[in-house]
Amino acid sequence: RVTIIDSSSLTADATAPALTLTTPAANALVGVNLGGTTNLIGTATDAKGVEKVEFKVLTAGATPSAFTLATLGTPGGTSTTFTAPITPVTGLNTVEVKVTDYKGNTKSLTRIFKVTRPLQVNLVGTGTVNTGFAGTSFREVGKPLTITATPGAGQVFDGWLVNNTAGTGITALMLEVPKLTFT
Repeated sequence: RVTIIDSSSLTADATAPALTLTTPAANALVGVNLGGTTNLIGTATDAKGVEKVEFKVLTAGATPSAFTLATLGTPGGTSTTFTAPITPVTGLNTVEVKVTDYKGNTKSLTRIFKVTRPLQVNLVGTGTVNTGFAGTSFREVGKPLTITATPGAGQVFDGWLVNNTAGTGITALMLEVPKLTFT
């Protein structure tokens, strides 16, 4: 890609570009499958043109990654959307996004969001569980949850079948009653 710019128009350009990050929202809960990705989505503007938008993920306890280029909707335009796939970790995530214009002026912002993971609850027979638990729902890891099964008319509760109880605090006795509290 080649962008031709009138360099004389950049001489007096001391104005930093503008940057808006729409996804993920600030302090949002973002549901992502383990190892899955989510997209950074936003808009960058500059009166003389946007040269690039970059991002990096800042994970607690890890060396910050280098900036990576985002994909621009209108490369070199005065206003452009941008997207970038990231693979967040479970829990809190911080991402830094930076826009640069052709004069080298920059503007950056930092966004913190929390990643939730899927919980799959399948019903066998007739009956219900708490609203929002049937099928797949996204939940915060490490937070206590309580789910209650209610058998349908003429049915009895026959227990919970849990694929992985490691770290959940679930005991064999807990699997025999309709109300299950776990982490």
